[in-house]
Amino acid sequence: MFDENIDTSGPKRLVLMRIINRRALGYTKNHFSKDTQLPVYITPETEAAIYGINLETIQSCLLSLTELSHIEIDQYPDNNLPFERRIKKDDERDYYLISVNESFFNYYKILEASTPFLNASDTTTPIEKNEAKTINKKKRKAKVFFNENTRKLTYGEKDILITGPLQIEICKQVFKSRKISVFYDDILEVVDVNKKSRSVKDSVKLINAKIKEIFGLDELLISREEEVKISKPYL
Repeated sequence: MFDENIDTSGPKRLVLMRIINRRALGYTKNHFSKDTQLPVYITPETEAAIYGINLETIQSCLLSLTELSHIEIDQYPDNNLPFERRIKKDDERDYYLISVNESFFNYYKILEASTPFLNASDTTTPIEKNEAKTINKKKRKAKVFFNENTRKLTYGEKDILITGPLQIEICKQVFKSRKISVFYDDILEVVDVNKKSRSVKDSVKLINAKIKEIFGLDELLISREEEVKISKPYL
């Protein structure tokens, strides 16, 4: 049975406990320590930036673990480090230094057995994964179109004004044929027969850069072997 004082339904609390478990085990492996208490650093700034765990969640979780004697808090943020033992110097940022007791590992094993995502290699919570799936589905449904009259690429409610005769002609031919590749020569014949194929490649890169910046889509246009086409995921 789990300790009722710890809310195991909170995904970020679960991630924080996994962090504590891994860092404590890492200390044991690297220092060959046989101590019954293992030091672990928890830096609110870092945990928020990398794992999205806010300060309130950290404080609440550490308090619960302390009340249950699973850990001891040796240092709070803004205090000087009272111990010589340290895993790393965390620059000048504030951090918690906690001592992890053996009882924590027993508790975590039970928690891990009943929570599959704790065994995953990443730290993405189930909620975040569902949100990402929803966003990806919407992206797959939406398509990029080119309006020859306005000279704009549109993607949902966003648009990009395409400038320059070569970039305009590339978009015109590629999005008109859609599933069929367009040859460099066909594009250059319309714009300027004296231009080189290298200029087509460069223009495609510029278009892709704009699409990445405004639409957030990677490599929408593919340029290789004297041909330009739309990448399959965006057809």
